Amino acid sequence: MDSNYLLATDRERRTITAPRRYGYADMVCYALNAAEDVQDSEPRNFKEAFESKESKYFLKAVNEEMDSLEKNQTWKLVKLPKHQRVVGCKLIFKKKEGIPGVEGSRYKERLVSKGFTHVEGIDYNEIFTPVVKYCSIRILMAIVNQFNIELEQMDV
Repeated sequence: MDSNYLLATDRERRTITAPRRYGYADMVCYALNAAEDVQDSEPRNFKEAFESKESKYFLKAVNEEMDSLEKNQTWKLVKLPKHQRVVGCKLIFKKKEGIPGVEGSRYKERLVSKGFTHVEGIDYNEIFTPVVKYCSIRILMAIVNQFNIELEQMDV
């Protein structure tokens, strides 16, 4: 080996090439095709859901949702008081693809209020959102462990 050889400067270098990525037109085309697939697979309203070939599954989902609302006592049909406006609602339909060969597709329906029409203190006084992210629970448990503190359940 040559005594003047320096690894940092004399070694053979690899050829650097620009990364191969989709062109802008390809990405737009892919996004439009993907959006079309998603749009076509889920009905946007009640009429579309019950005119589709999967209407019996969506009807079952609607019945399950209504049973759930009644069971949890979150649904009550009342007369509209005079001089009051109605907060609108909408049915959201979703088809969740199952694991091929393991489970079939699941059909979901949710009755949601049109929140943009709510007025605080008139249409609602408090907000209840029963959603938790598992990463939040893990972070909380890590803090409890790190500082050796106790975690107690609160009755709400």
